[in-house]
Amino acid sequence: MKNIREYIVRKIVNKESRILEIGPLNRPVVTRTDFPNVFYCDIRSTEDIKKLYTSNSYLELTGTVVNIETIVDVDFVINDSYKAIFKDIEKFDFVIVSHVLEHMPDIINFLIDINHVLKPNGKIIVIQPDKNFSFDFYRESASFRDAYNVYQKKNNSYLSSDFYFNVVCQNHPNVFWNKNIQNDIPVVSLTDALNKERLLKTSSFEDVHYWPFTDYSFLKFLYDLKRAHIVNYMVTDFIETQYNEQEFFVLLETSKSNTEAFSQLEKKQLLKFMEKSTGNNSTRNKLIVKNTDLKKENDDHKERELLHNETILNQQKQLAALQQHILFMESSKSWKITKPLRKIITLIKRKK
Repeated sequence: MKNIREYIVRKIVNKESRILEIGPLNRPVVTRTDFPNVFYCDIRSTEDIKKLYTSNSYLELTGTVVNIETIVDVDFVINDSYKAIFKDIEKFDFVIVSHVLEHMPDIINFLIDINHVLKPNGKIIVIQPDKNFSFDFYRESASFRDAYNVYQKKNNSYLSSDFYFNVVCQNHPNVFWNKNIQNDIPVVSLTDALNKERLLKTSSFEDVHYWPFTDYSFLKFLYDLKRAHIVNYMVTDFIETQYNEQEFFVLLETSKSNTEAFSQLEKKQLLKFMEKSTGNNSTRNKLIVKNTDLKKENDDHKERELLHNETILNQQKQLAALQQHILFMESSKSWKITKPLRKIITLIKRKK
């Protein structure tokens, strides 16, 4: 089993790389000690981040724990577009977004904007939580439809209310992997969720997962973005969610190729998405098998019933033909002439 962070440090980035890590909080993927050219950025200053994670309803609602003493110092505060903030700054070989994309109010706009800080053929390292093994368990996977709607209308309020309505206060992946979730179900009322969403608009100290994805639903989302000619990142590496873990890894590379050109890896991933969505769901398969068995049993019953009815019909036809034959015989002259003789033969047989 691959350790995603170790894999990135050992196989993807190198000491000379210029790296921008977004929202590292207290768990940066690459450290200043090992990578002297790493810079950290966030939408809040270091001081404000510490205030945010001291106490808020997001932490209480999701059971998240953050040690504020280990939060890293931020180099850039993002209070404008990435294009504007980094216009006079040397571009980067890598941008790292670890457990960040799900928090972006407008994920499509972010993926367009962040491209401006990358060098030609620069790469985006994505570490993303898998909703199936986190407090987002009961939420539906985000889709291109949802993201495009937010991108066009600049309104994501329904996504934040869905977050408050459906998250659970449980974030240990082994609980979800082992299906020990009987006591961890959504309990917030819709009224409270909508109130939370309204408060969010007036507060700068809240955090929300707008975009819950599974490993393969995220790849499908990227595939759709590319088909829509919105972004043109090529997926060049991928690690699906590992057993008893809750995150997956995607490496995106900027590409100048036509947006209709998909790599073999991307096509393979899309097929895997279709397999996992339609053909690899154990519950669904069991229902399909059960339904197939019931249908076969029903078809067999109908076939037996048809055969039975056909046998009865044939017997009825034979009986009718025999009755017709008897009537014909009884009405014939020969039957009437030989009647006395038949009686004599019957009497002789009885005496014997």
